[in-house]
Amino acid sequence: MQMEETSWRQKSRALWLGKGDHNTKFFHRIANLHRKFNFMSEVTVDGNHFEMADNMKSSVHGFY
Repeated sequence: MQMEETSWRQKSRALWLGKGDHNTKFFHRIANLHRKFNFMSEVTVDGNHFEMADNMKSSVHGFY
């Protein structure tokens, strides 16, 4: 029984090594897509328009 379990474990690891790269590629594609849509290039707070990251951060922090 031990030999059969070892054989299945080795097969599963070999399968994971082959398919693991596809999953990683998929994960990075989705993560980059989310990063693209979650990016804020500008913010308008109380009618004032901010484009620089430091100004955006301080204006949003001051608003709340």
